[in-house]
Amino acid sequence: MRHPSEIELRVRRTTTMRRGCRKLGLFLAAVLFAATGLGCPPDPDLSIENHNRMPTRLAQGSGGRFFVTDAVAGSVFIYSSDLTLQSELKDLDRPLAVAVDKFGKLYVGSNGRNSVEVYDHGLHKLWDIGQGQIQMPTDIAIDNAMNLYIVDSLSDTVWVYRPNGSLLRSIGSTGTGDGELRFPSAVTVAYPSAAGELFVADQANSRVQVFTLEGDFLRGYGEPIEAFSQEWEGRFVNMQSLAVDIMGRLHVADSYLNRVQILDPSSGAFIDSYGEFGTAAGELNVPLDLHITQAGEAVVTNSGNHRVEVVYEVTER
Repeated sequence: MRHPSEIELRVRRTTTMRRGCRKLGLFLAAVLFAATGLGCPPDPDLSIENHNRMPTRLAQGSGGRFFVTDAVAGSVFIYSSDLTLQSELKDLDRPLAVAVDKFGKLYVGSNGRNSVEVYDHGLHKLWDIGQGQIQMPTDIAIDNAMNLYIVDSLSDTVWVYRPNGSLLRSIGSTGTGDGELRFPSAVTVAYPSAAGELFVADQANSRVQVFTLEGDFLRGYGEPIEAFSQEWEGRFVNMQSLAVDIMGRLHVADSYLNRVQILDPSSGAFIDSYGEFGTAAGELNVPLDLHITQAGEAVVTNSGNHRVEVVYEVTER
């Protein structure tokens, strides 16, 4: 007989507690919590108090909302599907990575607390993942089985956690060889076949590496370039984000080049690019993350321009 993990038991207790709060009434539940520490904490204050000064990472939930971390403000800003700012989850400690699963749970990589914080659909905190193990949670991807792939840039590792928060495996180790990593900065999961593939931005090695979801090395491509070089196609200076579009092509955002390259995910061959340095609408200034919607819009955290915007529309060519 399988026994539930501590995190699974915690989820059951939290769910039961929330139901009890609804029966008791939110106001009385909040008073009880404030007086005794028992019962349910009050709903989080989601009023907007800060500006999105350094939009860092973004993720889109099933309802179309965008969740954008800001490591300077210490917040996750919540935008509607048309990028209207709606609310703010505040008082976080240097939030970096962000992801939303198909059930609406929010995962936030805390660089200050060295863990990934998990929140329910109402943005009540549930638990932490990876405390004492994760050093710098820079990016998160989720596969079809709901496993979490957490990029830990300082440990040169991608940690893989099960949906219940237990560690499944680690991928990568420090080095320059095949399957080795140096300051990985981003990760995405794609399904060119039923087995799935894991793409990792191996930033300090100026390459993209591709693994099976079990962590076996498949292939890699890319090479470094000198700043201001005119020969940048398929080469990188400071990769920050990876995304796969609706046609299966790989988009690679480089925060130094202020450009997104579109590559063949199998060979790494250059296909196209978009973006150039500037402050006008659609121009890039230190892009830190990239998300491609189901409608084919490329949404970027344009960090140096202090905004989140659609900069490109994916169309067949």
